[in-house]
Amino acid sequence: DFYEENRWHKIKRKLVDEPLIPFGCALTCYALWRASRSIRSGDHHQTNRMFRARIYAQFFTICCMIGGSYYYAEERQKRKVIEGAIAEKKVMEKKEAWIRELEARDEEDRQIRARKEAERKRLEETRTRRILGDEEDKQVRVKKEAEKRRLEGMRVKPVLGDEGDRQIRARNEAEKGAEEKKLEETRMKTVASSILEGVEERKPSVLEAVKELAGFRG
Repeated sequence: DFYEENRWHKIKRKLVDEPLIPFGCALTCYALWRASRSIRSGDHHQTNRMFRARIYAQFFTICCMIGGSYYYAEERQKRKVIEGAIAEKKVMEKKEAWIRELEARDEEDRQIRARKEAERKRLEETRTRRILGDEEDKQVRVKKEAEKRRLEGMRVKPVLGDEGDRQIRARNEAEKGAEEKKLEETRMKTVASSILEGVEERKPSVLEAVKELAGFRG
């Protein structure tokens, strides 16, 4: 972990580490201010003195800056390394934050897809249940219709049964009459044949009797 300073802390650290540089800048500003006053008052001698003092103050400031750069060179190099590490850490943190953001978005997308898939399955199940319910209702209606027809058939059956019984009895009676008629005809044929046979057997005796009768009379 590195200490990351803001702009105010950096200015404060510079003032504490190199106090001669702001002191030289203050002397330069003071010399310029006294020079401007002497110009307005018309004191040329004081003006020249203040300009020379401004040059000395600037030279002093530059020397302090050069000396400070040599004196704090190693510390500044370390600080550059630290700042580079801080910048790299920021880049890594930014990359990790971006990766986390992408993962969060992917997770959110997966959750959305999962919700959509669950909603789709729920709709399919509802549609399937509706179709099955319609099919069951249709089967129930068919069963009710069949039961209704069966009950109607049971109510109509006695009437149709009586009529059928009458027709069956009439057909049986007609068949019975036809059989009796056939038996009567057979019996009549048998009697007729018996009579004819008897006549055929008695025919010669009758002829002889007739002949005898004719001879007696002669």
